[in-house]
Amino acid sequence: MNPSTSFRRKVIYLVLAGGLLIPLSLVSRPASRDRDNRISDRGGVLSQLRESNELSPARLSEIDPASETMKLASLGLRGLAVNLLWLQAIKAKDEKEFDVFASTLESLVKIQPTFIRVWEYQAHNLAYNVAVEFDDYEQRYHWIKKGIHFLTEGIPYNRRDHRIFDNLGMFTGHKFGRADERFQYRALFRNDDAFHEEMSRFVPIDQINTPFGPDNWLLAYLFYDRSVKMVDVEKLPQHRKDMIFFQYKPAQLRNMGMSMQAEFRAGEYARNLWDRAHGEWLEYGNRPLYFEGDRNRPPVTLESLTQSIEKVRNLREDLDALAPSGIRNQLLADKLARLSPEDREMLTRPIDSLDDAELAHYREFTRFLYRDSPVDVQVAEAASSGNRRLADDIVKRIREEDFKIQLSESFRDTMNYDHWRDYAEIESTERGIAARQMQFDAETLTRRSILTEYTERNPVTGEVSRKPGAIQQLDGAYSIWAEVMNDYPQLRTGPLMNEIVDTMSGPGGYMVLRRAAGLDEWPDDFVLQEVIDHRARGQMSFDDHLPTSELLERDRQERGRRGSMVLPDRPDIRFRLEQPTP
Repeated sequence: MNPSTSFRRKVIYLVLAGGLLIPLSLVSRPASRDRDNRISDRGGVLSQLRESNELSPARLSEIDPASETMKLASLGLRGLAVNLLWLQAIKAKDEKEFDVFASTLESLVKIQPTFIRVWEYQAHNLAYNVAVEFDDYEQRYHWIKKGIHFLTEGIPYNRRDHRIFDNLGMFTGHKFGRADERFQYRALFRNDDAFHEEMSRFVPIDQINTPFGPDNWLLAYLFYDRSVKMVDVEKLPQHRKDMIFFQYKPAQLRNMGMSMQAEFRAGEYARNLWDRAHGEWLEYGNRPLYFEGDRNRPPVTLESLTQSIEKVRNLREDLDALAPSGIRNQLLADKLARLSPEDREMLTRPIDSLDDAELAHYREFTRFLYRDSPVDVQVAEAASSGNRRLADDIVKRIREEDFKIQLSESFRDTMNYDHWRDYAEIESTERGIAARQMQFDAETLTRRSILTEYTERNPVTGEVSRKPGAIQQLDGAYSIWAEVMNDYPQLRTGPLMNEIVDTMSGPGGYMVLRRAAGLDEWPDDFVLQEVIDHRARGQMSFDDHLPTSELLERDRQERGRRGSMVLPDRPDIRFRLEQPTP
């Protein structure tokens, strides 16, 4: 190759390279803004993609110089720097050097601002692990807020990830509302205007106000609401299972109602709150939920269980119409003979006429009938050749619908859906509010050591009236709950009954109050005795320490036996002292 040819090639390469710079500069041209910081030119294709997908802090006002400087200063050894900082943070926490721990976290997130686990893990460290190291609850409250503040700093770097808002909801709801110091935390929260102002950057803070002051559960509700909107409206990736993810939001209203009734004698506001909680729980029950996020399978709704069971029954009737009469009963003859007359009668009743307990029992014995038995397939095989294809199609639809039923049942059991639905419904009624107010009054009277009925005189009219004490207030509440349990037998086991039992056997509970008042520890005609016996039969009362009817009867027999063995009464011997005669 002569020198002139080589020179020409170099010139051509330089010209081509220079020519390629022109389209490259057009594609990667950055966006520009005017004096009001509004976008005047969206820039090239790459800039538009970065802007729409939020892949980089392209807006000059949002660039974090410290973060970018630390990334450059690591000289390609960012992984090593991250590991060293994690070790330093763990060491500082273990040695209780909390200021060093906090500053180390600041450095750590500068290097890994888009790694969501850094924000989740270290915020949990601050709010849960560091906070408990302090004795004073106000200091613990301060460190919980530090964890929340730490999470909020990760929002600009993770706009396409809902998990930071999920964690904010958990911290503001669960940590403030479920900790041992929850009464103190909630009181501090109600008066923490500076914290409310800080949170107003992320949610409409005016929506957390109540007649009793701002409520932490409402703030948690707003954070979860924003998380749901990121998935539903903005179509951002979802990182949690449908069943779990979508129940967080309505659960906060339920938790708020439970907390409020323990702290205040809330009347109409509590009723409206529980009505709202019930509505949102039903909305969750009617939301299509996918199994393991698999969009290739049809979704299920928790509230459609009855309709799906009815649909399976109708499909089986359609299948039976294509086969010889009575073949299904012939195939199931042995199992049907083992059912009670009531169960066989229930097979003919309309599904929508069954209550929750009956529906659960119906599902139990229908599973027994069709478990490990291809009855539907055998009925289809008995169909005529002209109907065989249609029969096979019905069998396929039965299997699909039965899968949805099993999935819906699994979801309902996992989330205890039926119980919380009925719980919220009952709490929103007049009798539910009345029972809660009686329990609140009983606690107030107990603190004043007023255990039994007392007399009160009106200072103006002089009228004297009898007022119920703590024991009588609890008796009134238990009478209402007995009516509720009769109307909703499925609630005899679960969180509601557990709460009622706590008022009986816990410290300062019903049994302790009766004993302190000089009464029998347990009344013979207790209105909830049947429910307590039911819990005992279901082995749900391991820690109740409440007497069952069997134990009460045994105790009565023992007292009678002892009464027949006691010594006779002491004779009434009187002595007369005679005056000595003078």
